[in-house]
Amino acid sequence: MRPSTFANGNQRTRKNLMALRQQAPTDKAPRVALRIQGVMLSLAKHSVSDIARLLHVHRSAAHAWILAWNEHGITELYEGHRSGRPAALDEAAAERLRDIVESGPVATSRNISTPSRTSISWSGFCCPDFTAGAIAST
Repeated sequence: MRPSTFANGNQRTRKNLMALRQQAPTDKAPRVALRIQGVMLSLAKHSVSDIARLLHVHRSAAHAWILAWNEHGITELYEGHRSGRPAALDEAAAERLRDIVESGPVATSRNISTPSRTSISWSGFCCPDFTAGAIAST
């Protein structure tokens, strides 16, 4: 079993973290507040497992916060660039798509000559499927 990892700090560190934690919600940074809370719990000698359970996060996330705090301090707890999911389109395909969208709706000979099966029949003011069924049943 590995020894527990705790955040490094003292009473002054706790005071500074408390002030930052109180400021985080006003900065609209709830994830930062959560990370600060995790470090504060670690300073109070709560285990990584306890911190994860109390804050409803994965153990590896809580452990990563504490390691980042110990190595780099408060700057590692702030939000960084979040890359998100990689784009499915390359830049050329994305540019073609932007051109198509910006050009607006386009009528083609195919969609003019072939009415949609869900379109309304103006002659009888009803759905073509319903009309076809009614004709077939007679």
